Amino acid sequence: MEGTYQQYIAVPAIYATRIPANVDLFHAAPLMCSGTTAYAALQKSDLRAGEWAVILGAGGGLGHFAVQIARAMGARVIAVDSGAAKKELCTSLRVSEFIDITSGTDPVQRTMELTGGGAHAVIVASAHPSSYASAPQFLRVGGTVVCVAMPPTSKASVGGDPNDLIAKNISIQATMVGTLGEAAAVLDLCAQGLVTPVITKFPLEQVSRAIQLLKEGNVVGRAVVDLWS
Repeated sequence: MEGTYQQYIAVPAIYATRIPANVDLFHAAPLMCSGTTAYAALQKSDLRAGEWAVILGAGGGLGHFAVQIARAMGARVIAVDSGAAKKELCTSLRVSEFIDITSGTDPVQRTMELTGGGAHAVIVASAHPSSYASAPQFLRVGGTVVCVAMPPTSKASVGGDPNDLIAKNISIQATMVGTLGEAAAVLDLCAQGLVTPVITKFPLEQVSRAIQLLKEGNVVGRAVVDLWS
């Protein structure tokens, strides 16, 4: 069987990345995909220490990495997601604020109050079209939206009146995975204890269930298949 639902796979040496000795394989696996993607997104955001970052979908597989990496960069993080489990996760990651989109609180208005005029960067780690539609509204003048999660429909768009985007000098960036250097960098953050993947393990015979739970958005953090179980 070709693919990676197996214990070992051969790749050209140029594409191999050394895993630090104190990072186990179950944690390295999501770091090499969503962790690297989140790291690349934060690099494109030009976020600096002390600035504000909004992470849309902060409790998900991409989002919880973006939260931790942003904090490792010295940023202040506002996590936007829904549900008690996502709130518990984001709170454990020491975000400055968690905004539950189902609570009745206007996340844009609350962000403006907390930041004194808007965030410096918004990382869209939620694939829901509404996340893309609202993303620019969270920003201050000169802010950056980084598109990461891929919506299930081509009808989704990064919302906003072009006149508003121009007047606020908004930048829109996008990223898909990252470079070998960025993969090594996020593995190093994990080795230092600055980034810890939140994972749910599934045995190989439950891989279909894991995929279904991911589709439903019912996995906190990242699902990892245990091929040795």
